[in-house]
Amino acid sequence: MAHMIIALALAISLQTAPRFDLLHVSDVHVEARARGSEAPESLRGQETFEWMAKTLAGESAQPDFVLATGDITEFGAPGDTWIDVERLFARFSVPWYPVPGNHDQTWNPIDRPYFARLDTLAEKLRAGRSYIVERDGWALLALNSASLFEPRPSFDPEEIEELEGLLARHAWNRPLLLAMHHPPDSKEFAQPHASRMLFSALDGYDVELLMYGHGHAVRHHRVFGVDCVQGGSTFASKGNDSRGFGRATLAEGTLRYAYRHFDTTKPESVLVDRKLHARPSSVPVLSVVIELATETEPTRLVVEWTPSAPEFGPDKASWRLLVDGDAIAEPGWKVAPCEDCDRYELPLDALRLGEGLRLVTLEVTRPDGRIRQRSVTTESSRFSSQPRGISGHPQFVPPPFYPHWFDVTGHLDHRVEPLFRDSIPGRPLRVGDTVYLGDDRGRMHAVESSEKDGTQAHRFLWSTSPIGMAIESAPALAGDLLVVGAWDGNVHAFDAKTGERRWSRPGPKSSDSLAARYYAPADCSPVVLGDRIYVCDRGYALAWYELDGTMHRLPFTDVAAIGASMDGAHLLLRGTEGALTRIDRDGAVVWRAEVPLGRAPVPPLEKNGVVHVVSDQGLWSRVDAKSGAVIATIPTSATAYVFARPIVHDDGRVEIRSQAGTKFLWSPSPDSAPAAPR
Repeated sequence: MAHMIIALALAISLQTAPRFDLLHVSDVHVEARARGSEAPESLRGQETFEWMAKTLAGESAQPDFVLATGDITEFGAPGDTWIDVERLFARFSVPWYPVPGNHDQTWNPIDRPYFARLDTLAEKLRAGRSYIVERDGWALLALNSASLFEPRPSFDPEEIEELEGLLARHAWNRPLLLAMHHPPDSKEFAQPHASRMLFSALDGYDVELLMYGHGHAVRHHRVFGVDCVQGGSTFASKGNDSRGFGRATLAEGTLRYAYRHFDTTKPESVLVDRKLHARPSSVPVLSVVIELATETEPTRLVVEWTPSAPEFGPDKASWRLLVDGDAIAEPGWKVAPCEDCDRYELPLDALRLGEGLRLVTLEVTRPDGRIRQRSVTTESSRFSSQPRGISGHPQFVPPPFYPHWFDVTGHLDHRVEPLFRDSIPGRPLRVGDTVYLGDDRGRMHAVESSEKDGTQAHRFLWSTSPIGMAIESAPALAGDLLVVGAWDGNVHAFDAKTGERRWSRPGPKSSDSLAARYYAPADCSPVVLGDRIYVCDRGYALAWYELDGTMHRLPFTDVAAIGASMDGAHLLLRGTEGALTRIDRDGAVVWRAEVPLGRAPVPPLEKNGVVHVVSDQGLWSRVDAKSGAVIATIPTSATAYVFARPIVHDDGRVEIRSQAGTKFLWSPSPDSAPAAPR
């Protein structure tokens, strides 16, 4: 279908030469303000905004709009924070367009005011939190790279897939601008191959410029041959003064991006000044697929150019094959017959991929230096994958932990969604017919979920007042206490029957730090062993709390997540540096296993005598629960981050979902005993 749309677009010539003029600002970091509190006399960066407005007022040519590439706020949009944001941008006489950053989405996501602004702008071409601005002869893709409740960036694979369809309809064969918060080649991404994932989706499009923020710097570089510019900041910090704005213009076929500094002693920085790339009359579509074995043919990697494009073949263009981002040698492509395309094949066995899920990418370098590419994941009989496994919410929790009114991706059933119309629900805890969960405003809810005569009924039992910052993790039940960590830096205890708050205490690390919110105990649920409540936090510290809130520190400083043992007497610690540790209630080490891990806040899971744990980049390890001996380690996600606990079924089957949207499925061999520990 996309090929038909593209072919139609190619048949339509543009009637007018494209032009644009837009202003680029980034990393504003408006401070949080409680609802009803007095507005500050001066906002962070206000001096820069006043200077920008005055500078533009003195110029004859005004920009079409202002583009803000993320970290618009410091801690999201609690209370009246967004009122202050709009106050700053009201200084411009033209509309402004937001792009989310990690600061906007971690503590108190900006979704409500963000979508309200897009409604005001009447931009309808949306996919999740990403959107397309379509203008005469050109288009802008504003791409969300900020994970929900998680500082590490990622692209939502469902958004990317939906955007491919929108781009085919509205951006083919015209200059395309990209805007996002994170550098496209950043090492921070929860998908180490994120840039390949993005540019694979953009393959064949005329991407002229990518604008981003995040680093508070003014910079130009190229990623896969595309000009990328970083847009500074609107305030000075830590000896870094990159205040100012960028101006991107296209006139008479010339693309220009210049950064004007608030410090007038610095000259204007011209980062891009060139003619648009030549636009060919025909752009062949590149596809890369894995065709499974038949009775006569082995499993093979297949590349097709449609229509035929001999100039892109491996004998004339520069081809490079990569597995999980690393270039590999390949024995040579075989030309295969194809009626309306050029087809090349390569036996998959020749790549010696080994077991587990892998990402195979083909890069083809064009004469202008830009790179065309497509990626595909591998699969086999015992290991398989499918695209589109999860939503953009990083804290996916599989059944049976979700109640029946959440689907497997964490989306609310449409019949229950009205209960949470004005909030983003966190991970739930179900006890009998009662479901406890927090939300992005920092409220805790108790919802009765029952069934009568085949009809589901849901009603709120109680809701607490908001604490201002999000509650994303599931609470834990300690007697009659409901205990949960939040992004305000505290551990909160509520009466499970009434919702009355019993106590609030700082988290293990935030209790001794001025940056409490940054080290909040928010993304891993507490674990209750007897009368002790164990908590770890983003500062990787560990402590246990008495039922009255008294805290006792434990001597561990690299704990990313915790889980309970099956016997209820031990704690499993996921270390940030590659150690899975089993301790008793007092902190004495029972065993320590060296397996690949990382800082993702995903707890270890013990079932049937085996501890399952998945590293940041999808390496799944099975460890003997009694001895700590490592049974096996297998790649499951083609290096994409895994923020989901594995699903371990009673029959031994395992499912693992990644931030790249893959679902890894594993089944024990029916004719062999479990692998012996090594």
